[in-house]
Amino acid sequence: REAPFPAAIHDVKSAIRWLRVHADTYDIDERRGLIWGPSAGGQLAALAAVSCGVAELDPPARETGANNGALESKLDPPPSSVSACLQGAVSWYGVSDFSTFESPEAALYLACESPECSPEQLARMASPVTHVDPTDPPVLFIHGSADRTVPHQQARKLYDLLRADGVEAELLTLPGIDHSFLGATPAATRDANLTALRRTFEFIDRTIGPASADR
Repeated sequence: REAPFPAAIHDVKSAIRWLRVHADTYDIDERRGLIWGPSAGGQLAALAAVSCGVAELDPPARETGANNGALESKLDPPPSSVSACLQGAVSWYGVSDFSTFESPEAALYLACESPECSPEQLARMASPVTHVDPTDPPVLFIHGSADRTVPHQQARKLYDLLRADGVEAELLTLPGIDHSFLGATPAATRDANLTALRRTFEFIDRTIGPASADR
């Protein structure tokens, strides 16, 4: 309960903006932003990708600062005018629809903190399926068919919605593979992870391509 929704997506969007503000310092091409995460990170990656311009998920200005004393002094928050939109996303075995998913962790993540709060509305806002539209960037989903933590139908539902809206989306379902790409044997686990990494790197190369020489 340290940071219930929407704190995590606020952090993600703040980080994206911060990187763009400091693109020259760190030699970043701010036009080529792609996010990638597994499990809870996969949910956040998908949510960040499909919620470009969703005001309800924008971080308040007071939460967008950065302070890493080992590297730099206290920095001003990146302005909200800096884009948090992305050009691609990779989601590994993440939740896409909290209305059809229950777990103790999800209940804590989506816990209401005021009497006016609606758990159903929180679940809706936290679900990537809520925010799909034709302007969304390409997304790759990778999920094990035997996932007992997050059913693989979670990836299928968001994939189908994106495709129905004409968005470029790919879905790789790994037969017999559980959450965290764990297989029945060490060899199966190794093969699943190598397959997932290979497909992810191929997708990234196709989606945002090599670095631009004229950034």
